[in-house]
Amino acid sequence: MKLILPILIALILAVGYFAVKRVPKPTYTPPLEQTSSSSPKADLKTVQSSTIKFSVKIPVYYNVEEKIGSMIISSSNGEIYIDKNGTNFDDLESYVKDLSQKNKFNLVDKKNLVINGLPSISGKVGEEKNYFIYKTNTVYTLSAKSEKLHSTLDQIAQSFRYTP
Repeated sequence: MKLILPILIALILAVGYFAVKRVPKPTYTPPLEQTSSSSPKADLKTVQSSTIKFSVKIPVYYNVEEKIGSMIISSSNGEIYIDKNGTNFDDLESYVKDLSQKNKFNLVDKKNLVINGLPSISGKVGEEKNYFIYKTNTVYTLSAKSEKLHSTLDQIAQSFRYTP
């Protein structure tokens, strides 16, 4: 009898220990941030080009058409174009300067930027807003003619990722 009591106590303690250990401890999960559809980051999807090595985040209700060397992102407000061009220039500034001289345009409201580690330039030609993003002898051009799309273009350009 003296032997049964310690075994019984050990058994009860072991069962109690494993029962408590199996019950998951409650964890705090912070509430999800609420976003409205008017928020510029609300309801985005990532689009990856299968041919020209980039990804961007666009509103979910936009349509995408990929072509050889380009992508067209469209909505009821118009179209945003993304083109890939090869270049022999070693820097973006020289590329944009040569392009503007050959095509006889002035890039106004010009800003030098860095987008996800890549040298970039933004500006307007007339009503069209443009982004030029440089990656080793390649320039990606993102553009939108409709002023209604300029803030969306800004968002898309800032989400640009080169994907080798």
